[in-house]
Amino acid sequence: MIEERKLNIFFAIILGLLIDFSVLAHAAHDLWASIIVYGVVLILFVAVLWLYGGSEKGPGLSFPLAGLAGFVLLSFYISFQRAANPSEAFLSFMGWTAAILIFLIAHQIFVTRQTFSIFIYCLIPCILFEFGVHCHQNILFINRIPTIEFFGMPTITEPYGTLLNANISAAFHLFWVPIFLGFAIRNQSHKGSVLNFSLIIVALLIAIIFMTYSVWAWVCLLMDCL
Repeated sequence: MIEERKLNIFFAIILGLLIDFSVLAHAAHDLWASIIVYGVVLILFVAVLWLYGGSEKGPGLSFPLAGLAGFVLLSFYISFQRAANPSEAFLSFMGWTAAILIFLIAHQIFVTRQTFSIFIYCLIPCILFEFGVHCHQNILFINRIPTIEFFGMPTITEPYGTLLNANISAAFHLFWVPIFLGFAIRNQSHKGSVLNFSLIIVALLIAIIFMTYSVWAWVCLLMDCL
Protein backbone atom coordinates (compact mmCIF):
# COMPACT_ATOMS: atom_id res chain seq x y z
CA MET A 1 0.00 0.00 0.00
CA ILE A 2 1.25 3.50 -0.87
CA GLU A 3 2.42 5.27 2.24
CA GLU A 4 0.40 8.23 3.47
CA ARG A 5 3.17 10.81 2.97
CA LYS A 6 3.45 10.04 -0.76
CA LEU A 7 -0.33 10.19 -1.15
CA ASN A 8 -0.38 13.61 0.52
CA ILE A 9 2.29 14.86 -1.87
CA PHE A 10 0.36 13.48 -4.86
CA PHE A 11 -2.88 15.16 -3.74
CA ALA A 12 -1.03 18.43 -3.06
CA ILE A 13 0.40 18.43 -6.60
CA ILE A 14 -3.01 17.73 -8.13
CA LEU A 15 -4.57 20.51 -6.05
CA GLY A 16 -1.86 22.99 -7.07
CA LEU A 17 -2.14 22.11 -10.75
CA LEU A 18 -5.92 22.41 -10.54
CA ILE A 19 -5.60 25.98 -9.27
CA ASP A 20 -3.13 26.73 -12.07
CA PHE A 21 -5.57 25.34 -14.63
CA SER A 22 -8.44 27.38 -13.17
CA VAL A 23 -6.44 30.60 -13.48
CA LEU A 24 -5.20 29.93 -17.01
CA ALA A 25 -8.71 28.87 -18.10
CA HIS A 26 -10.10 32.34 -17.34
CA ALA A 27 -11.15 31.50 -13.76
CA ALA A 28 -12.79 28.30 -15.06
CA HIS A 29 -15.77 30.44 -16.04
CA ASP A 30 -16.55 28.55 -19.25
CA LEU A 31 -18.70 25.45 -19.02
CA TRP A 32 -16.00 23.01 -20.15
CA ALA A 33 -13.48 24.38 -17.64
CA SER A 34 -15.91 24.47 -14.74
CA ILE A 35 -16.97 20.86 -15.42
CA ILE A 36 -13.32 19.77 -15.30
CA VAL A 37 -12.66 21.68 -12.05
CA TYR A 38 -15.82 20.47 -10.29
CA GLY A 39 -15.22 16.91 -11.45
CA VAL A 40 -11.60 16.81 -10.27
CA VAL A 41 -12.50 18.41 -6.93
CA LEU A 42 -15.26 15.86 -6.37
CA ILE A 43 -12.96 12.94 -7.25
CA LEU A 44 -10.23 14.32 -4.96
CA PHE A 45 -12.67 14.78 -2.10
CA VAL A 46 -14.07 11.27 -2.40
CA ALA A 47 -10.55 9.79 -2.63
CA VAL A 48 -9.28 11.76 0.39
CA LEU A 49 -12.41 10.95 2.39
CA TRP A 50 -12.11 7.26 1.51
CA LEU A 51 -8.43 7.08 2.44
CA TYR A 52 -8.29 9.42 5.43
CA GLY A 53 -11.83 9.63 6.76
CA GLY A 54 -11.16 7.24 9.61
CA SER A 55 -7.37 7.54 9.70
CA GLU A 56 -5.73 7.90 13.08
CA LYS A 57 -2.61 9.47 11.56
CA GLY A 58 -4.34 12.40 9.90
CA PRO A 59 -6.86 14.94 11.22
CA GLY A 60 -9.80 12.99 9.81
CA LEU A 61 -13.20 14.47 9.05
CA SER A 62 -14.58 15.50 12.42
CA PHE A 63 -18.28 16.01 12.97
CA PRO A 64 -18.02 19.74 13.95
CA LEU A 65 -16.03 20.50 10.78
CA ALA A 66 -18.31 18.45 8.52
CA GLY A 67 -21.38 19.89 10.25
CA LEU A 68 -20.27 23.49 9.74
CA ALA A 69 -19.39 22.81 6.09
CA GLY A 70 -22.79 21.19 5.57
CA PHE A 71 -24.57 24.12 7.23
CA VAL A 72 -22.81 26.62 4.95
CA LEU A 73 -23.64 24.55 1.85
CA LEU A 74 -27.27 24.27 2.95
CA SER A 75 -27.43 28.05 3.36
CA PHE A 76 -26.06 28.57 -0.14
CA TYR A 77 -28.51 26.00 -1.53
CA ILE A 78 -31.52 27.74 0.05
CA SER A 79 -30.25 31.06 -1.30
CA PHE A 80 -29.86 29.51 -4.77
CA GLN A 81 -33.44 28.17 -4.70
CA ARG A 82 -34.81 31.67 -4.06
CA ALA A 83 -32.45 33.59 -6.35
CA ALA A 84 -33.72 36.17 -8.83
CA ASN A 85 -31.17 34.94 -11.39
CA PRO A 86 -31.09 31.12 -10.97
CA SER A 87 -28.42 30.44 -13.61
CA GLU A 88 -25.90 32.88 -12.12
CA ALA A 89 -26.80 31.77 -8.58
CA PHE A 90 -26.23 28.13 -9.54
CA LEU A 91 -22.74 28.99 -10.81
CA SER A 92 -21.97 30.72 -7.51
CA PHE A 93 -23.39 27.80 -5.56
CA MET A 94 -21.18 25.33 -7.42
CA GLY A 95 -18.16 27.59 -6.96
CA TRP A 96 -18.69 27.82 -3.19
CA THR A 97 -19.29 24.07 -2.99
CA ALA A 98 -15.98 23.41 -4.75
CA ALA A 99 -14.23 25.93 -2.46
CA ILE A 100 -15.53 24.20 0.68
CA LEU A 101 -14.55 20.77 -0.64
CA ILE A 102 -11.05 22.10 -1.43
CA PHE A 103 -10.83 23.42 2.15
CA LEU A 104 -11.75 19.99 3.50
CA ILE A 105 -9.21 18.34 1.19
CA ALA A 106 -6.49 20.75 2.31
CA HIS A 107 -7.40 20.09 5.94
CA GLN A 108 -6.64 16.41 5.38
CA ILE A 109 -3.45 16.56 3.31
CA PHE A 110 -1.54 19.60 4.62
CA VAL A 111 -0.38 17.84 7.77
CA THR A 112 3.34 18.40 7.14
CA ARG A 113 5.37 21.40 6.04
CA GLN A 114 6.80 19.41 3.13
CA THR A 115 3.36 18.76 1.63
CA PHE A 116 2.38 22.42 1.86
CA SER A 117 5.72 23.50 0.37
CA ILE A 118 5.20 21.26 -2.67
CA PHE A 119 1.72 22.75 -3.12
CA ILE A 120 3.22 26.26 -3.00
CA TYR A 121 5.89 25.34 -5.56
CA CYS A 122 3.16 24.19 -7.97
CA LEU A 123 1.67 27.70 -7.95
CA ILE A 124 4.88 29.55 -8.79
CA PRO A 125 4.87 28.91 -12.60
CA CYS A 126 1.30 30.23 -12.79
CA ILE A 127 2.22 33.39 -10.87
CA LEU A 128 5.24 33.99 -13.10
CA PHE A 129 3.07 33.58 -16.19
CA GLU A 130 0.42 35.93 -14.80
CA PHE A 131 3.09 38.53 -14.12
CA GLY A 132 4.24 38.34 -17.73
CA VAL A 133 0.68 38.63 -19.08
CA HIS A 134 -0.07 41.61 -16.82
CA CYS A 135 3.10 43.35 -18.01
CA HIS A 136 2.11 42.77 -21.64
CA GLN A 137 -1.42 44.04 -21.06
CA ASN A 138 -0.17 47.14 -19.22
CA ILE A 139 2.09 48.04 -22.13
CA LEU A 140 -0.93 47.89 -24.44
CA PHE A 141 -3.13 49.71 -21.93
CA ILE A 142 -0.70 52.56 -21.21
CA ASN A 143 0.12 53.11 -24.89
CA ARG A 144 -3.58 52.86 -25.90
CA ILE A 145 -2.83 50.25 -28.52
CA PRO A 146 -6.06 49.04 -30.18
CA THR A 147 -7.66 45.90 -28.81
CA ILE A 148 -5.47 42.87 -29.40
CA GLU A 149 -6.42 39.31 -28.61
CA PHE A 150 -3.81 37.78 -26.31
CA PHE A 151 -4.29 34.35 -24.80
CA GLY A 152 -7.91 34.48 -25.89
CA MET A 153 -8.83 37.71 -24.06
CA PRO A 154 -8.99 41.38 -25.18
CA THR A 155 -6.41 43.52 -23.40
CA ILE A 156 -7.27 47.19 -23.94
CA THR A 157 -10.11 47.72 -21.45
CA GLU A 158 -8.20 46.80 -18.28
CA PRO A 159 -5.23 44.62 -17.38
CA TYR A 160 -6.43 41.42 -15.76
CA GLY A 161 -4.08 38.64 -16.85
CA THR A 162 -5.89 35.45 -17.83
CA LEU A 163 -8.76 36.01 -15.39
CA LEU A 164 -12.14 37.58 -16.13
CA ASN A 165 -11.54 41.13 -14.94
CA ALA A 166 -9.16 43.26 -12.89
CA ASN A 167 -11.15 42.81 -9.66
CA ILE A 168 -10.91 39.01 -9.84
CA SER A 169 -7.22 39.25 -10.71
CA ALA A 170 -6.52 41.56 -7.77
CA ALA A 171 -8.53 39.38 -5.38
CA PHE A 172 -6.79 36.18 -6.49
CA HIS A 173 -3.25 37.51 -6.22
CA LEU A 174 -4.01 39.39 -3.01
CA PHE A 175 -4.97 36.10 -1.37
CA TRP A 176 -1.50 34.62 -1.90
CA VAL A 177 0.56 37.56 -0.59
CA PRO A 178 0.31 36.67 3.14
CA ILE A 179 0.67 32.95 2.33
CA PHE A 180 3.92 33.38 0.40
CA LEU A 181 5.14 35.94 2.93
CA GLY A 182 4.48 33.48 5.75
CA PHE A 183 6.19 30.79 3.70
CA ALA A 184 9.25 33.04 3.36
CA ILE A 185 9.30 33.80 7.11
CA ARG A 186 9.08 30.11 8.01
CA ASN A 187 12.00 29.41 5.68
CA GLN A 188 14.20 32.29 6.81
CA SER A 189 16.59 29.78 8.37
CA HIS A 190 17.37 28.57 4.83
CA LYS A 191 20.15 30.65 3.39
CA GLY A 192 19.84 31.69 -0.22
CA SER A 193 17.42 30.21 -2.74
CA VAL A 194 14.24 29.33 -0.82
CA LEU A 195 13.99 32.57 1.18
CA ASN A 196 15.07 34.87 -1.63
CA PHE A 197 12.82 33.24 -4.23
CA SER A 198 9.83 33.37 -1.87
CA LEU A 199 10.37 37.10 -1.35
CA ILE A 200 10.66 37.57 -5.12
CA ILE A 201 7.26 35.89 -5.57
CA VAL A 202 5.78 38.20 -2.92
CA ALA A 203 7.19 41.19 -4.82
CA LEU A 204 5.72 39.88 -8.10
CA LEU A 205 2.31 39.40 -6.48
CA ILE A 206 2.35 42.98 -5.20
CA ALA A 207 3.45 44.18 -8.65
CA ILE A 208 0.52 42.33 -10.25
CA ILE A 209 -1.89 43.94 -7.78
CA PHE A 210 -0.40 47.34 -8.68
CA MET A 211 -0.94 46.63 -12.39
CA THR A 212 -4.66 45.95 -11.85
CA TYR A 213 -5.15 49.58 -10.69
CA SER A 214 -7.39 48.46 -7.83
CA VAL A 215 -7.44 50.90 -4.90
CA TRP A 216 -9.44 48.56 -2.69
CA ALA A 217 -6.87 45.82 -3.24
CA TRP A 218 -4.32 48.05 -1.50
CA VAL A 219 -6.75 48.64 1.34
CA CYS A 220 -7.18 44.88 1.73
CA LEU A 221 -3.40 44.37 1.54
CA LEU A 222 -2.95 46.93 4.32
CA MET A 223 -5.54 45.09 6.43
CA ASP A 224 -3.59 41.86 5.80
CA CYS A 225 -0.42 43.48 7.10
CA LEU A 226 -2.20 44.68 10.22
